[in-house]
Amino acid sequence: MMSLELKDEQKSQLAELLRTFSGIFMKTDKSPTTGTNVKHRIHTDNNAPINQRAYHVALMERGIIRNEVQKMLEEGIIQLPKILGRHPLCS
Repeated sequence: MMSLELKDEQKSQLAELLRTFSGIFMKTDKSPTTGTNVKHRIHTDNNAPINQRAYHVALMERGIIRNEVQKMLEEGIIQLPKILGRHPLCS
């Protein structure tokens, strides 16, 4: 599990990284809006889904991921695929 504590050098590196890429982050607490000008689909034709073994996610992280996915679903930012397969975060 990752440590939540950052050393001073890591804090300054993170601050610099956030400044460098500040244009891609939201600057308010408002939810992001959805746009209709970009659509994305993954066309698989008749190919079977790719099966990938689940990788370990810490229990605390799993809850955070599940909440964020649920929030994005409710806000219409993402949609569930028609076939979910066995992905534990989507169940």
